[in-house]
Formats: sequence, C-alpha cells, structure tokens
Amino acid sequence: MSSARKSVMHPVLIAALVLFGCGTAPNPEFCCLDEADCATFGVSEVRACGVGLACDDHRCVRARCSAAIDCPPEHPVCSEGFCVDCDEAHACVASEPVCDLSTKMCEICSSDADCGSRPEAPYCDGAGCVQCLSSAQCGAAAPFCDSGTCRACRRDAECETHACGLDGRCVPEAQIVWMAPGAGDTSTCTRADPCATFLYMESRLNGRQHVVLEPGVYKSYGGLFAPRLFIHGNGATLIHGPVNGTQATLQLSGPGMVLRDVTVSQTGPGAAALIIGAEGVLLDSVTLAGAAKRLWIFNPSSSPTAKASAVARNLEIVNSIDTVAVEIGSNGELTIEGGEISGGTVGIQGAVGAKVHLVNTLIWGTSQRALELAQAVGDIEFSTIADAGAATQAAPCAVACNPNVRVASSIIWQPSCAVRAADAAGPCTFRSSIVSNGPAPGITNVDPRFANPAARDYHLQSSSPARDATDAGPPLDFEGDPRPRGAGFDLGADEAAP
Repeated sequence: MSSARKSVMHPVLIAALVLFGCGTAPNPEFCCLDEADCATFGVSEVRACGVGLACDDHRCVRARCSAAIDCPPEHPVCSEGFCVDCDEAHACVASEPVCDLSTKMCEICSSDADCGSRPEAPYCDGAGCVQCLSSAQCGAAAPFCDSGTCRACRRDAECETHACGLDGRCVPEAQIVWMAPGAGDTSTCTRADPCATFLYMESRLNGRQHVVLEPGVYKSYGGLFAPRLFIHGNGATLIHGPVNGTQATLQLSGPGMVLRDVTVSQTGPGAAALIIGAEGVLLDSVTLAGAAKRLWIFNPSSSPTAKASAVARNLEIVNSIDTVAVEIGSNGELTIEGGEISGGTVGIQGAVGAKVHLVNTLIWGTSQRALELAQAVGDIEFSTIADAGAATQAAPCAVACNPNVRVASSIIWQPSCAVRAADAAGPCTFRSSIVSNGPAPGITNVDPRFANPAARDYHLQSSSPARDATDAGPPLDFEGDPRPRGAGFDLGADEAAP
C-alpha cells in the first residue's frame, strides 16, 4: 500500500476529533484537504481519506455514488456504489499505476512488469510508469530521454556526430562533410580526414548536405551555392581571409541553406560580414562580430521575381561600428525571432519593397535611427528600441516607417530626443505600444521603467506599465524565457520574471 494513502491517527488530533463526534459515518477519522486547512488544526501535512471515503467537514465518510460523476477527483471510479481509485474495469493513472483489487486503491510501481500493460510508458522509475529510463530506450525520431520522456535533439552538442537536424534527429556520419582548422585541402572531408576551407569543402560534397565544423577559427571569403546546405558551427569563428578584401567573409547563395552557432567577422574593407543571396536561408544562433559587423540581404539576380530572404533566430550584432548593421535590399526579406543589435549608426535599413519582421528583438545605442523603414513593409512586435538616435536629430529620432509597417506590443523609448521617437503622429501604424514624445492612437507616452538603462539593462522593473499589458503573444521572449509569466504578456522584448 502506498504510504501516501495511509491514514494515521495523531494524538494531537484527539481534541479536534471530539468536536466532530462519532456520528454515523463508518470512519470518523480526521481529514484535511490542503496545507492551509490542515494548519488550522496544527497539522503540518495533508491528511487524505482512505479508499471509498470522502472528506466531509474534516471527517472521512463513505462516498456513495451511482455514477463516476458523483465521485471526488481523488477517488474517481464508481464501483459497487462506492467511490474508489480503480477496479477490474478501470485502470490507474501512470503516476500510481498498480491497482490493488483487494482495496481498489492505486499504488506506485515496483518493477517494469507493473507497467507491462502500458506500451506508451513501459518502464517503472520507482514510482510511476514512464516512456524511458535512458536514451538507449528511445528511437531515432526522439533519441533523448528527458525526465522519463523521449524527445528530439535540440542542440548539435547533444549528438555524437555534433549535428542535430531540423527534424530533431541526429544526422548520421555518412551524411556529413567534416571541417577542422589547420586541416588540408587534399582530403575527403570525412571525420577522419577533414578539410579546411569552405570552397574546397563545397567541391567534395558528393551528395552530403551537412557540414560539421570542429571548434576553432576558420579563414573564409566568398560564397557557397549548394542548395539546402546545413552548416553546424559548434561555436566556430569565421574570419575574413586575406585573398580578396572586397568580398564578404561568407555569402550564402544556395536556397534553403542553414547556418547555425557561428561567429562571423569582417575585418577588411569588404562588403559585409555575411551576405544572404538566396531564398529561405535560416540563421540559427549567429553572431556578427569584428571591425565591420553587417548583415546584407541582397538579391544578385536581375530578375524582378527573384528574392533573397532569411529567418534569423537568436541573432547578435553587438557594438557594431558599421554604418548599417543590417541592410535589406530591394525585394529582400528578413525575419528576426529573438535578437539584439547595438551600437553603430543605423540598426536596420530597408530599401524600396524590402520586408522586415521583428519579434522579440532588442535594438539599442545606435547613433542615428534604430530603424530606417520609410520605404519598407512589415511588422515589429514585442520588440524594444531604446537609447537610439541623436537628441538633435530630426523627427522621428529613433524609428522611421510608413503605414505599411505595423508596430504592436513594443517599446520605443528615447526621452532625451527633443522630438518624437517614432512616426507616432504620422505614417506608422501602432497598436498597444509605448512610444516616447509622441502621443497618438495605439500608443502611450509613459516611462516603461527599465531595470537600469544607464547600464544598458532593458529588462522591466516589477512596477513597469509594460507588464501584463496584452492578452496574446509569442511563447518566448528575446532571451528564451517563457511568455506569459504573469496575468498577461509584457510589452517589448523582455518578459519579466513574476
């Protein structure tokens, strides 16, 4: 019998039980249903009733029933006119999977045999039935055992091959091209015989679509063109090669390419650190660093229907000194789902017809506007823009947009500007946002109360008016914290702790 089900008479309860009297109930034992209720009687733990009994005015009485709807949650089965845990026709839950038919009580398991009737949870962890006890008991589709449940891989480091695919499966070694700093470029680019440069690697794919970089520093310049090539960076750094200073450190020109977990720098006079020149590129945990930090979404084709587009998750461009940290060319499209851009002159600039989508994005410290989107289209949601734009700059000092750019559930705050921070009185479309120096429909001009803006800490204080301000939003904030964490969703990039 489970110890949680045993009812023990405490001597300290005798006086309390006298108040209840014996009555006509089959079992007049004292009970209490929650910690606060129990504490009023000097009891430090919850006292539940035994099988077939319900707690009525602090007494355990037989719960009679004619159907399951008559039974309390702790004894949900109606069997032979009484409420019980289980019977021959009603099994127990996985957390207490064993039904003692003599008492009709559910108990914990003691071996895997007790979970044999549960194909979805066949293993006993010493208490309940679970899907797995180790990763060896999981399949290829969900190869990792996490708290009794098989799940897909989430990071490259979880896989023996250092490559986790977008489908959550670890990529087999035979599908991978291997690179390592200092390796030769006369190799087969296998794990045992890796290659060193991207240009050589692309010539040795032979049907392989995954590239694993061993940690270290790689010299790079020029472009890659293989469609759907997936580069697993594992924390590697790409620096600009010495051959051609006018090229980008790396250009991704194959549709559907993926670049994950790398730092890309541009120290020479080249066009950018990273150029996206194809459609459907995914940047996952990419940092742009070095003397010239610039992401350029650029369509090299002259066709009016051609398109260059990228989705960036956890993008970091910190302390940029380039003129424009992110430039989106005509007919280009960029979506940022979690990111931080700081420093430099302009944060994001969009050409005619460019499309931009920002969610959970923090932009701060640009010397001119954070967003130059007067000719672009798109939306800015749950993002924070702070300390951007010079105090003497013409209005708007921080964000320039047009009616085709929608700003929702965001914070644009630069109170030191002598003019409005955004196009609050003009072309931007606002909803449920905080914007300094510019009252207009859809916004309020109220201090968002950042934690410590002088130290560039743009988390929200507990008293911030941005907290719990809207009833819908994304599942995570810019740091990966869950949303919501209170009664509602917080405005801006940060979801404050409760």
